[in-house]
Amino acid sequence: MNQLTLNYKNLIGAVMASTIGVLFYNVMPIYLGYLMESKNLNYAQIGYLASAFFLAFSIPSASAYFWARSIKPRSISLISIFFILIFLFISTITDSYTNLILEILVVGSFSGILATLAMTIIGDSKNPTRWYGFKSASESAAGTILLFVLPATLIVSYGFNGVVYGMLIFIILSIPLVMLVSNEPLLDSNEIISRESLVTNISPIYVCMALLAVFFNYVTGSAIWAFAERIADIKDFDSILVANALGLTLAFAIIGPLISSSISDKFGLKVPFIIASLMMLIGAYGITSANTILEYAIFACIQMLGWGGGLPFLYSLVSKSDPNGRYITLAIPAVGLGSVVGPALAGNLIGESDSMYSLQVLVVSCMIISILMGWKSIK
Repeated sequence: MNQLTLNYKNLIGAVMASTIGVLFYNVMPIYLGYLMESKNLNYAQIGYLASAFFLAFSIPSASAYFWARSIKPRSISLISIFFILIFLFISTITDSYTNLILEILVVGSFSGILATLAMTIIGDSKNPTRWYGFKSASESAAGTILLFVLPATLIVSYGFNGVVYGMLIFIILSIPLVMLVSNEPLLDSNEIISRESLVTNISPIYVCMALLAVFFNYVTGSAIWAFAERIADIKDFDSILVANALGLTLAFAIIGPLISSSISDKFGLKVPFIIASLMMLIGAYGITSANTILEYAIFACIQMLGWGGGLPFLYSLVSKSDPNGRYITLAIPAVGLGSVVGPALAGNLIGESDSMYSLQVLVVSCMIISILMGWKSIK
């Protein structure tokens, strides 16, 4: 088997590991929505549950600088998947809110490990923007499948438990592809290419601005995504149509990164990033102001097209400001912390207000900051 084949298998395995790592995120609207009804929780409580996941998600990645290149990726990935499976299942038989928080923390921690390893492997590739695009498309495809299939199948029979059963089935079926990840420590990998050929500016300030762009982008995205189903419920939209609309939005989240992968670096980073971010801003604002299910679906698709299409460029902002291939792992804490702040703020803002105005101010402000930081980080 030649080296090129091994390289592609490793990257395909990394893409699937990341897909499992963010699966909870991509089914979050129906997971939290049905959990809220099943366990009689309030908006603030499900907001804190989402934040707990991403707090735990960001902790292992925050220290990844020290461990990501010295462990055996395949072994750690399989161990992480085992714990995710076990604790997701336990959440179906838990009634205590405190225990739910603890279970979600465990799921978040091991999901973060998977995402961090995948991010590091892809960051070492010769065309990270392309593979980040494939990664984002695969993650969104998984969510699309579950959001379309579950409301008409397992959820009908099992309610909230049906959401979890669907996640477990998908994860188990994905394990053979994760097995393609090499078990050789990344520190010894021949995949690492010369960073000098990629880096246009190694000043830490540019890396920090790129990470801030990722953070504020995810504050907006996670605030909207975590409460997308609840926002529709507040507006009295039909629940089945909403689930289908959300599944459709993830289809657009697949299209976005595939477009990014196809154009890769042909048009640079600045213009594609700005276009995608503006689409995300318009869509996020539109979701909160929609008066009909059609408007809701259209703006949700626009938001996801912009979010999915912008992520590969966001990650590349960090990767191409990274002189030694280690700081790219900090993109995961930026994602995680943004996703901690977003749902927690959104849950409290929605719970305390009779309108969407406060949420609109939040998402617009954060996206403007993300655009400015991303723009400034590009040399």
